[in-house]
Amino acid sequence: VVHFCDNNISDTYTYHNTYSDSNQNIFCNKQSVWEVMRKGVDFRNGANQARFIADTTPTFKLVRAKKHRSVLILDTSGSMAGLPLQQLQQATTNYILNQVEEGTYLGIVTFSSYASTRSNLIQIRTSNDRQRLVSVLPTIASGGTSIGSGIQAGIQAPFSKDYPSGGSMIVLTDGEEQTAPYIGNIKQQVFDDNITVHGIVYGKSASVNLEKLSFETGAESFFVPNNDPERLVNAFTAVAERNTYGETVAFQQLYLETITVESTTPFNDSVLVDDNDSVSLQFTFMWTWPNANYKILAPDGTIYNSTAAQYTTFSKHKLSQYTFSMDSTMVGEWKYMVSLSSRLHASRQSITTTVTTKSSSNATGNSMRQPIAVIVAVDKATVTFPNPVKISVAVQKGSLAVLQAKVILNITTPINNQYFLIPANDKSIGADVVANDGVYCAYFTQFNSNGRYSVQAHVSGDQNKSFINFNYIVGVGHLQEGRHYILNESESINNKNSNYTNISLDKFTRKTLGSLIDVSGYIP
Repeated sequence: VVHFCDNNISDTYTYHNTYSDSNQNIFCNKQSVWEVMRKGVDFRNGANQARFIADTTPTFKLVRAKKHRSVLILDTSGSMAGLPLQQLQQATTNYILNQVEEGTYLGIVTFSSYASTRSNLIQIRTSNDRQRLVSVLPTIASGGTSIGSGIQAGIQAPFSKDYPSGGSMIVLTDGEEQTAPYIGNIKQQVFDDNITVHGIVYGKSASVNLEKLSFETGAESFFVPNNDPERLVNAFTAVAERNTYGETVAFQQLYLETITVESTTPFNDSVLVDDNDSVSLQFTFMWTWPNANYKILAPDGTIYNSTAAQYTTFSKHKLSQYTFSMDSTMVGEWKYMVSLSSRLHASRQSITTTVTTKSSSNATGNSMRQPIAVIVAVDKATVTFPNPVKISVAVQKGSLAVLQAKVILNITTPINNQYFLIPANDKSIGADVVANDGVYCAYFTQFNSNGRYSVQAHVSGDQNKSFINFNYIVGVGHLQEGRHYILNESESINNKNSNYTNISLDKFTRKTLGSLIDVSGYIP
């Protein structure tokens, strides 16, 4: 290869042909190769400009991966007081207890008019480490908003002489910048230290500058509408899934619902644990009033209530949880019941419920032993009306495509209480290019205002309807004759049109959040 095509109309030799029926146009929305590559971290912001190199002999560096380092940067300004702070406490508690990978170094910084480091980096090895971090989560919100001061304090937390750069931040805010230092003041330091910034913008008024910083560091920004605890939990889940750096996701959120319970009618539901390699299982309940009672019924008929050893309550953060170890975690249908007992509190309340499993390290590299995972992607996060947005949802079990799943996109709009439900398909129809590759696609065009849109995928599979097949790889589709596929770490298959049978899957559900969409130029 001597040249890549570009969009410079003055250079006819390399100018990209947008009319060609090529894979480049199909998969990259008619963008040239250089337009796509310039969005990547290697070439973003003018990095690695073309130059003459006299000696092209390659050099190699052998590096060893280190444990991931991350800092929570949390907004505690006055606008976060009340319900927003409560939901922040619950979502971060769930994230720390159930989703941060063991061995990760995690710190916590809060900011209002100034920043405060609540915990330097702690390596998470035990449940006590997790509870120690939960104990320092913020309980008071007041003052102005200085996002830059929070990020600046976070930059200092992950680094030492042994770890000079790298790592990530999860920055949550609900407001615009009011006090220096601003994001623009510290942006270059973020770039210089190779830090990835995941943004969670809570509500309509959250800073646009945080979105831009996230995209510029190669991350995504997630939009959570006001008073949507389910999407806030899911935003942290999405970040945790993207912090694996190519490794198998250690946890899987099997269930996420905000339920309404009344004192006269208990709420009952169930979830199917479909992972044979689970080493733990967590039922988590995020509540408003402490008059709720929770019962769990295991597949073998064992009943667990609040007197069980597996039960813990974090009263300060209004969260209760059952944690089952590998000895008591089993495949099958788990049922739970929630009832309200006391009339001293509200006779009706909403409770956000999650069920999470953690997989054994034995699942790494073996698709059959990995849980079903879902990843949502949008082809562009900033949109000028009326251009459409393509939304893709990869449903996979390891590297295998999960076929015949049902995928519905729930998209909230900037107008309160307005949302759209859009089906996505994997049949090479409309937005979907490759059939049966486990990537379900749809276009979104139903814009009704300027502002931020939140994308959440609801994925489900009926019992014995969805399936996997070793001939169908996620993002690839059907393997043609002669293709080579690594089945696991020690076995490989040369595909000679072998007639692999479909492997039916048990019933499953997943909810996953995708990057926000920011729309401008809307015309009614």
